[in-house]
Amino acid sequence: MTQLGRGVTTRLPQVRRYQLALASLPRFLSSSVHTQENQTDDVVNGKYDLIGPPRPVSKLRPVKFATSPDDSELAIRLRELRQETQKFNQDWWTDHNKQFKEGREEYIKNILETQYPGQTDKSTLTADEMSIFYREFMNKQWKNHLEYNKEWQKRNWSIIGLMARVKLQTLFKF
Repeated sequence: MTQLGRGVTTRLPQVRRYQLALASLPRFLSSSVHTQENQTDDVVNGKYDLIGPPRPVSKLRPVKFATSPDDSELAIRLRELRQETQKFNQDWWTDHNKQFKEGREEYIKNILETQYPGQTDKSTLTADEMSIFYREFMNKQWKNHLEYNKEWQKRNWSIIGLMARVKLQTLFKF
């Protein structure tokens, strides 16, 4: 049994408790936080960032970035850079995973038609047959991955630098 607070207990595992807590979050937020008219989908009023479930195609977990009315200009720049980076990652991985899935389906269909023409009940390939596709796909995508990694590292180092500046600004704020 797990204690949920205020004398409420449950037999649900840890993950389910988290989901239950999140289920009551919108009710809590709507009663205790004033919403802003210019708030976007990836911004939430409050002190903490919120992390959602993985998106179906990109497999990335989206972040809703915390905002506060007393954010400094530097903190706003940091949040905007993080939002841009999240969009960059989301777009890149969505495109990459779509290409991978389409390429894999086409490869499987092609191999089944050419190597197994009379076997209509066969729908999968062996690991060795699939490894050829994986190697070819990754070799074709190598330059694209390299460019992505360079851009991601530039953005990430910029975020780290801005985070350090924001932290120093808050430490020495009088």
